[in-house]
Amino acid sequence: MPPNAQDAARRLLILLAINSHALRLMMLWDFTFRTAAAMRSLTGQNPTWRSLGLRGERLKWRAKWNWFWERRAMRNVLSKLGLSSSLTSEEREFLYLGLSGASRTKACGFSWQIEAAACMAWALRLLPRIWPMDEQFDGKLDFEALAAPERRLVETASLRPIEEIQAAAERIKLWHWRARQLHLERQGYTWPPANATPAQIADLQNKGLNSLDGVVRTTARLLKNAGTLDEIVDDDFAARGNPYRELTEEDLSELLGIASERHKALNWLCGLASDKNWAAVPTET
Repeated sequence: MPPNAQDAARRLLILLAINSHALRLMMLWDFTFRTAAAMRSLTGQNPTWRSLGLRGERLKWRAKWNWFWERRAMRNVLSKLGLSSSLTSEEREFLYLGLSGASRTKACGFSWQIEAAACMAWALRLLPRIWPMDEQFDGKLDFEALAAPERRLVETASLRPIEEIQAAAERIKLWHWRARQLHLERQGYTWPPANATPAQIADLQNKGLNSLDGVVRTTARLLKNAGTLDEIVDDDFAARGNPYRELTEEDLSELLGIASERHKALNWLCGLASDKNWAAVPTET
């Protein structure tokens, strides 16, 4: 059974709350605990004062104390909104983490969920389109505004038709597949699959599928002819004006993160997670 509009609205608010909390943690950690390293990186020189200055240790202590109250305040907000019971165990644990390098790493991972939130907002008719697959979402989705009592987001939520959401999920699945294909290729994945029989290998080769890149080229042409892809470049998905295969490692990592989060959101909306469990959404490609 797919989630209803109210389920989706609650999940959107949670994603935005966790994203806001993650960005705040990253900002505080970097400003308070990485200032010396940042100055060394920018100037090539070590600061002449100890740590963050004469009051550096006091600033660190204050930051940790303030963060204690900030994370407590966020938990209280989610509780008042009736969202605490909808948190995953990982989300709940994150809201109790203090300022540390480990929690900063977790926060970076959670910050990617803004891509899932953008898809959720599109499905709830709060955004007119799904952001281009080769761009990070940079639109406006403000947690405080959407969670305001007068907004009544959960009560008034309305989802797009399930057929429209399923079609979007299939399109994004293809982009997730393409990102994974390129990642596998650069990791040295061999072709054909190890379990393929000689007859299957011969059949694949007759169809021009004699490498991972050959699979991509054939697939891209078929998808373009079917109207599923609007544009291809050199028999490949078009990413930032070039063939997908020409992405840098940094760009590939970014687009893989985008596709993964959006695929997860839309599969959840399609009802592919058991008991609507956000922590167990399948994203096979």
